[in-house]
Amino acid sequence: MLTEIRFRDFREQYPRFLPAVLLILGTLVAVDFLLVDRLKNYDQQISTIRGGMSDIQRQRGTAVQDTRQEQQRLMLEIVRRQAIGATALHLALDVDSGTMRLMQEGAVLREFKVNVGPERRLSPLRSGETTSIRRGADSVVRVLGPADAWPVPKWVYSDRRLPVPADSMVPGALGPVAVVLASGTVIYSLPSTGPLKDKSYQLPGAARADEGDLRAVAPNLAPGTPVYIY
Repeated sequence: MLTEIRFRDFREQYPRFLPAVLLILGTLVAVDFLLVDRLKNYDQQISTIRGGMSDIQRQRGTAVQDTRQEQQRLMLEIVRRQAIGATALHLALDVDSGTMRLMQEGAVLREFKVNVGPERRLSPLRSGETTSIRRGADSVVRVLGPADAWPVPKWVYSDRRLPVPADSMVPGALGPVAVVLASGTVIYSLPSTGPLKDKSYQLPGAARADEGDLRAVAPNLAPGTPVYIY
């Protein structure tokens, strides 16, 4: 009872105090509701922005990939035109058609088919790497005969599920006649010894031609002879 009298006296003495307190409390509640609402809007905006950034990143990645593919096509077209217009004696390999040509000044001196090795994931010894024939301008380093040795990569043995020998140098591994290029790419014929002697197996990242065709062009090849692969 005494408390009620004192509160009534306080309210009569300060008549504006209670409305002011109520106003402050109401304002704080309104501000809380406003902040909660804005927080929801911010979350939605952040989600939208993140989604938009993902779309932009995907579009940017697609654009970069398209640009790289276009650059690759342009590069191959330049190599193809170099092969057609080169005046010096050279080899030209069309990977897509599996056709090799001995050419000079735009004239085709000999044309023959080759088997182009597929792109292949290498053995666990080199996990995550792949090998494929290298396109672009290249050149002859050596022309090998039936007794010449070639260092067979260890992954070839693993690929064929064969034991890896202590000595990787195998005489005649690339057949009776073969051509080794500066990039490491080889153009070989079917050997009678070594891990590549199986006709059903095609060395990845290489081209295999008929022995007769390679023997026909080999006398025209020397170290430095241009080779265009496109």
